[in-house]
Amino acid sequence: MEMVHAHREEIEKIRSALTHYKESPAHAQRIIPMLNGWLMDDEQRAALDGDARNWFYLHAAAYLKHQEDIVKNRTRLGIPEREHAQAVAEIVQSANRPAEQWHPAPSGQAAGRRAMFRMDLLAGALALAERLDLHHPETRERIRQWVNRSTGSVNSVNKEVGKIFSVEHIGPHPHQPATILVQIHCRDAGLHRGLKHYETEAERFLGLLNKVVRPRFLFNKIRFEIRADGYDPMDFKFAVDGSAALQLFMGNTLYGDKRVFLRELVQNAVDACRLRSLWEPGYTPAIDVCLNAAEDILSVTDNGIGMDRRWMEKYFLNVGISFYRSGEAGDFSDASGPQVSFISNFGIGFLSTFLVARRIRVRTRKPGAPGLAMTLTDIGDYFDVRRADDETPVGTEVTVELKSSPVKHWRGMEYLGYLKSIARFVSIPVAFADSQGNTTLIGGESLNLFADSASGQNFSADLDIPPSRGALLIRTRGREERIFDLDSAAGGISIFQNGVFIAQTDDLLPPKARKYVVGRINLTGEHVCELSMDRNRIFWSQEQLRILRKVVLRGMADAAGQLMTVIEQHNLIPETGRKITQKIAGFFEPAQLDDALFEALHPNVRQLLRRHFRSLIRTGISRTDLPGRDLSAIAAAHGFRYRWQQTVIADMAQ
Repeated sequence: MEMVHAHREEIEKIRSALTHYKESPAHAQRIIPMLNGWLMDDEQRAALDGDARNWFYLHAAAYLKHQEDIVKNRTRLGIPEREHAQAVAEIVQSANRPAEQWHPAPSGQAAGRRAMFRMDLLAGALALAERLDLHHPETRERIRQWVNRSTGSVNSVNKEVGKIFSVEHIGPHPHQPATILVQIHCRDAGLHRGLKHYETEAERFLGLLNKVVRPRFLFNKIRFEIRADGYDPMDFKFAVDGSAALQLFMGNTLYGDKRVFLRELVQNAVDACRLRSLWEPGYTPAIDVCLNAAEDILSVTDNGIGMDRRWMEKYFLNVGISFYRSGEAGDFSDASGPQVSFISNFGIGFLSTFLVARRIRVRTRKPGAPGLAMTLTDIGDYFDVRRADDETPVGTEVTVELKSSPVKHWRGMEYLGYLKSIARFVSIPVAFADSQGNTTLIGGESLNLFADSASGQNFSADLDIPPSRGALLIRTRGREERIFDLDSAAGGISIFQNGVFIAQTDDLLPPKARKYVVGRINLTGEHVCELSMDRNRIFWSQEQLRILRKVVLRGMADAAGQLMTVIEQHNLIPETGRKITQKIAGFFEPAQLDDALFEALHPNVRQLLRRHFRSLIRTGISRTDLPGRDLSAIAAAHGFRYRWQQTVIADMAQ
């Protein structure tokens, strides 16, 4: 490395000068081998080789980083030339910037003097090497701060950080590309947690550097492999399953409504209670949602199945792999008994809590297993995990410390209204306690809340889809007992799964019915659908669509039949009756009506549909083709296999 050799004398002067000061350059002796060796790749080295002074400046900055006023004391520090001292001082000043101040350089910054000695690359390499030197004074202080946050107090661990861990190896990871591997021997659980938090901090700093430094670093990940001595580590951190990530990133936004975190926590609680009910006959489920007096802390508590360490590591931490869809949930039920479905689909819902949380605390215990107490402050960082108290009840409690909000004191009303809209049909009551201590029970309501109004203008029907349930509504406009027309409706059919709201859809309704028919369906058992990652969209199978559309058509026939009966009783103006009948007949496609559904329709609607079907036949089949022909063959050739359709064709042939 000729450019280093060219300034060897200057570097030796700096090293010699520093030996007379209290500050030892020992950290430089650890950092410089990284800089000379594996930390920078060939492209970065070629960039530095463009000016012979770059390597001199880099090594000098490594030795002088903690000296005061390098330019003023340049002679004493072994750099007599002011220009060189200024360059070194600028590198040191830039490398000392806090992580949040490392921003991409302006487009014109590479011109002039900065291009001469590659400021960002030199400062970035020095700052990164310093952070990777875990025994560097500033790095040890960062680690101590993480230990303080993790333990909540300053103790002997913090004061003796450098004595209770050692770095056994640092360099490129042998098996994982673009990854820096640091192998550590640690003798304290609290320090272990601090080191894992610092791993996240260092990796994020590397990410910031790669946005600024050109050429960027070869590495984009940092992994601490810690050999635990005398304790059992629990390194919990969210990971994303590959197939789930694909669905996640195909969408524009995962969660548009920040209140969705409450739905996700309630869904998880419902699933946990339903699973425990399979395990313990006679168990009484309970779900509580509580908002504190200041409305800045919300907790969701259930007495469901809880989690142990194995479930945490296999499912909760792996975003995209849900326990309730893994097959293991079925291990708790008797194969000969009823099939119980679960809401959770991708295991991603808990992440929505970070939309509103400053910090999240989780206490959970599975029957017969030790409890766990976890604190989460960042979606990309490691958890602080400990064994919970022996008195921790079975179940899970999630406590969310909410971010500040300009409308904080409306949270109780907002969250109560939201819960009523998404959980009103759950079979397990959810008890919501507001900031005043008032408790409201949510859940257990009937899906058919379309009770007839006093004027008799609402016409509803239950849907026959056991074990699922549903109801449809056709509403009319009028005054007193006089009906003028169908009333328009919006929203289509609201879909719930196990009582929790998922989405609204028109897919189950015929096109001409979508303006006038609304409904609710609560899917359970074999009818439960696959959901998108945000659980706001439904992935219907063709068989599910076929079954549900048929059920919805029958429900529309029943509700419309009630309406047609009332129209006859009220002796309406003939034109009004004809107009309503035509609209109802338009809900149904004649070519697709089977015999059972056709017979369920009101006679006036059947009569109109026969007329519509005749028009369809005239369009598709010439009248001269009908006489003397096999009508069954004609009907079958055109897909008209139902008896009522064949009867219409036979009448036309006469």
